[in-house]
Amino acid sequence: MIKRITPAELPETLTDDILYILAEMAEENPVSQEWIDCSKKLTDDQKFKVYELRSLVKENKEKEFWNSLSDKERLREQKKRNEWYKNADPDGFYGNMGNPEYP
Repeated sequence: MIKRITPAELPETLTDDILYILAEMAEENPVSQEWIDCSKKLTDDQKFKVYELRSLVKENKEKEFWNSLSDKERLREQKKRNEWYKNADPDGFYGNMGNPEYP
């Protein structure tokens, strides 16, 4: 469970820890109302810093995921991912999702 910051708790100057917590909140799917309210109080520069940290949040989540797996589970997950990449066609066109009548 990630830490949360409410708009009322948001200080004027943001530390690295607070920026990281905000980046975790921004990375959630679906985005919480707390993040929406907090983002309204942020300056453009502060939002930019939060969105830069999102890649670090994703990387840390991925590391946590891999570290939580046993050796068997790790091999199974790697095999599943390799199979998906092997079958993906990078040059393939899968249709116009916005207007399927026109491929």
